[in-house]
Amino acid sequence: MKGSRARPRQANRQVRLAASGTLLVGLLAALGWGLADGTDGWVSAALGTGLVIGFFASGFVPLVVARTGGLRAGAGLAVLLLTYTLRLAFVLLALRLATRADFVHPTALGTTLVVTALAWSGVHLAVVMRAARTR
Repeated sequence: MKGSRARPRQANRQVRLAASGTLLVGLLAALGWGLADGTDGWVSAALGTGLVIGFFASGFVPLVVARTGGLRAGAGLAVLLLTYTLRLAFVLLALRLATRADFVHPTALGTTLVVTALAWSGVHLAVVMRAARTR
């Protein structure tokens, strides 16, 4: 019983730390793009940061549901694939709409997406490796 409660807490901690690191990098990107390109730059960087945090953080929802809901492996995989497809479709739709907007700076949006995605991955990897070493 204790182990099943520890995993969702650990996943919550991982998401919080990764989101915090990503938000910090996104704020720095927004500041940099704001100085370089004004309002369009910081708005585009903020949009990119929000999309990355939303995409990655929502990826943990099906994992928590599968663990706490007692789903079998096949059903859990189906939920994971369905939610991934929906999340990806949402991000692609948001990017398509954003690139049509006059206030979005495409370079600021694109570079912020890449940098914040790398930040999320790096922080998450560091947190997972640290947790594995402390066990």
